[in-house]
Amino acid sequence: MIKEVIKGKHGKIAICICDYCGKKFKRAYSNVKRNQFCNKTCFYKWFSINHRGKKHHGWKGGRVKSQGYIFILKPNHPNRNTNNYVREHHLVMEKYLGRYLKLGEIVHHINGIKDDNRFENLQLLNRKEHEKLFHELYRENMNLKEEIKKLKLQLVS
Repeated sequence: MIKEVIKGKHGKIAICICDYCGKKFKRAYSNVKRNQFCNKTCFYKWFSINHRGKKHHGWKGGRVKSQGYIFILKPNHPNRNTNNYVREHHLVMEKYLGRYLKLGEIVHHINGIKDDNRFENLQLLNRKEHEKLFHELYRENMNLKEEIKKLKLQLVS
């Protein structure tokens, strides 16, 4: 913010007040922009406060997709990640159970589609059950790949 403009040796000089810390500083009038900061540190601090959450240009309502999963912003959730997000399929299962998930409980997508978070597509398992299911599906997948190879060879010959 410009407090006053004075005549300097090489043109007009603006006496500004930092928009973050309130400190007075001088700047060439030709370099004055909308927001004024006394240094880069004040700018970065101001920017981190004023471009977060709903104020950020990339804000999508607290719903993001990462690694195939949908994450929902829940800053007060006990099982949130370091960015304050929780996987949507966990929230769906917790709503059905009426409680938070316990340590070791895994929410499995029955059809394997990570962003299909309909309750009928979710299954609550413990770690052992999930590992067993994973290995069964892996074996089935390998068997199907072998079957496909055999069928391709039959088509060629």
